[in-house]
Amino acid sequence: MDWLTFIAAIVKALAWPLTALAVLILIRRPLLRLIPLLRKLKWKELELEFEQKIIELKSEAAQALPAPPTRRQLTERTPSRLEQLAEISPRAAIIEAWIQLEHAASGALSQRLPDVSVTWSSGQIGELLAAHGLLDKNKLEVYNSLRKLRNQAAHHEDFTIPPKTALDYVVLAQALATYLGPNA
Repeated sequence: MDWLTFIAAIVKALAWPLTALAVLILIRRPLLRLIPLLRKLKWKELELEFEQKIIELKSEAAQALPAPPTRRQLTERTPSRLEQLAEISPRAAIIEAWIQLEHAASGALSQRLPDVSVTWSSGQIGELLAAHGLLDKNKLEVYNSLRKLRNQAAHHEDFTIPPKTALDYVVLAQALATYLGPNA
């Protein structure tokens, strides 16, 4: 094989990969603008459907929990700290709402089990709430769904959702925290 044949073989082998790379470089900005609009992201075994899960969770929670405030009620009053945070940083609002819910859940368990001083994981808290009659099956499902969504928000590097979806999460978490007691 002479050097011209060698160069031709290399050019032929690299033509499609370089073309694909050039196209990605040219359209990277429009693609980056589309990322916040994603409803579903699948990468290997990871699949994120945060917004869709919130919609499903709202309908489940409507049956299981006391009615959360309506959009009109929310707009007629001063927004809470978490509602304001949802506009600025949806991820932070989700994490903070979960912390409040977890605090309410731990407080409800502490009242039910005053002699036990153990630190439980979030999953264990949910199971204990159900075992002691503080959450029925539907409310436990809402709790576990909120926990899983919070985990996605906390642990996935490229997590992005619109502020409205974060606000929906906040409202659901606060409704469940209110149900669990005054420690929210």
